[in-house]
Amino acid sequence: LIADYIYSNSANKLMLDESKIITAVLFELMKNKVPALPVHDSVIVPIQYKDVAKQTMLDCYEKHTGFDIEVK
Repeated sequence: LIADYIYSNSANKLMLDESKIITAVLFELMKNKVPALPVHDSVIVPIQYKDVAKQTMLDCYEKHTGFDIEVK
């Protein structure tokens, strides 16, 4: 089932997509004056901004992919 994807550059595309999403999240948080620190596929924010960061991640992911995702 995955043979067509081996050596197809799929991993690089997914890493680039992830990078674009997390960059969008960080710019949106910065625009809203929310201090944030990226760590891999996570964002560390002060506890009072937890809900804002979560919603921003959901919005940016959906805008980029067209799909919903669960954010913990």
